Amino acid sequence: MAAKSPTLLAATLIICFGAGFAPVRAQTFDVKQLEVKRGELEFGSSNTVHSGFPSSRESDVNRGAYEASLDYGATDWLRLSGVGKTAQAVGKDLKFNTVSLEALAVIRPTPTYGIGLGWFQSIDVAMNGDATNSTQFGAIVQFKADKLALTF
Repeated sequence: MAAKSPTLLAATLIICFGAGFAPVRAQTFDVKQLEVKRGELEFGSSNTVHSGFPSSRESDVNRGAYEASLDYGATDWLRLSGVGKTAQAVGKDLKFNTVSLEALAVIRPTPTYGIGLGWFQSIDVAMNGDATNSTQFGAIVQFKADKLALTF
């Protein structure tokens, strides 16, 4: 298995550097990992501030986004989370936007060398008129080679 690690590392570097040159207009997001332990309680905080906006951009572009989460391992395969999300649009005050309920189910744990599978689902409830109710969901695939992990 050790011979495969350099190949995985090379592929990871190619993807990362290739993606680094593509122009994107996006906010940050949290990549969910397939690590769940029963009874584990975790507090998380994700804070971003964006700068360098051209003057022609609309005022609803976020200048800052802030999240606080509390995660709980209900079982060894299910993690439940509650998340509060705030944002500050360019030239506007900070607003409490949404409260989210999230669930991450591990379908196949990631072995030391191999592939793990999971499913993520969230429900966002709007807390003001500028936010919307929404849901996000999708598969999580994690490739692992010892201490190197690549998650999609």
